[in-house]
Amino acid sequence: MRRVATSIDQLEDPSPQGHVHRRAVASAALEEHQGFNLAVIEIDDQGELWSRQAAEQVLSELRSVYDHSPGGVNVFVFLHGWKHNASVCDENLACYRELLAYLAEREERTQRGRPVWGIYLSWRGKSLSAPLLKEFSLWSRKATAERVGRNGVTEVLAKLDSLHRNSLEGKSASTSRSRLTIIGHSFGASMAFSAYGGVLKERLTAFLSGGSNKATQFRGCGSLLVLANPAFEASVYQGLHHLAGEATQWPVDQPLVVLTAGSEGDSATRVAFPIGRAFASLFQRTRDSEQKRRLRTTVPNYGSFVTHRLVPTEMETIRTNRRKNEACSCPERLRSVLAPRTFGQAPPPPARL
Repeated sequence: MRRVATSIDQLEDPSPQGHVHRRAVASAALEEHQGFNLAVIEIDDQGELWSRQAAEQVLSELRSVYDHSPGGVNVFVFLHGWKHNASVCDENLACYRELLAYLAEREERTQRGRPVWGIYLSWRGKSLSAPLLKEFSLWSRKATAERVGRNGVTEVLAKLDSLHRNSLEGKSASTSRSRLTIIGHSFGASMAFSAYGGVLKERLTAFLSGGSNKATQFRGCGSLLVLANPAFEASVYQGLHHLAGEATQWPVDQPLVVLTAGSEGDSATRVAFPIGRAFASLFQRTRDSEQKRRLRTTVPNYGSFVTHRLVPTEMETIRTNRRKNEACSCPERLRSVLAPRTFGQAPPPPARL
């Protein structure tokens, strides 16, 4: 496994030296930054690991970090969506570095001292580059994302979850200091749910029917699964939603397990997805209009699933203007994005899953 010591400043350097450095980083599986490590694991269109050896070495090194970190480890996994990939200056990857740097600063500020690791699970979400032509790749990429999720993503996430669970032996979910946060965006969220949806149902069923041996808290996959603007049907999520609603009472200290968030300004999931699904499901039989709506609507845009509304403390413009000669830069003002927000609560949620 190739590794390289780098920094965000070096990656943003527009000089010829910066270009040479970016080429070196592009061929490495592990970026070593001051305060955090970032591993890039690539998966091909058939769901196979691009380099199984590199992936295994990353997992082996992370296992060693768990073993030698009595104070816990803070691991973040990100699965990108449509029109993105593992190129060294991909916008998602550039912003992910900024997020990890922010988390490393917070670890130092709060004196927790946990090592911060980022895993960037990448696939060929960007299959076309032509400005107009790439918009027509939406549905071919949806099928690919589901296939990748069932194969390579399932394998990697299962191994990460196993590492995390082993570190929690004898500890409650609320007192353990290790964290494994899995974030999937758009089709990346579809991949994450393809990998974890069945596992969540299985574990939730076992938890609800535990009887006298029932665990005090329900543990899902990792510490938290975040589905951001998930580009998959509400009908796929319906089974888990219904199962979670069967719980008559959740433990008072039950931590959040799954967080699904959707942007009201995301035209891909609010407009393009329903139009495409209307054609794709044209000859599928549904029992009623509500089932048809679930089949054509993404999870956060299906009203029955909405429990809260997230609003900024101040209205502000997040996107900034990038300089033409700037490389590997995140186009978002992450310090503003990560500032405290308030929740405006909708009707009480049916379950605390």
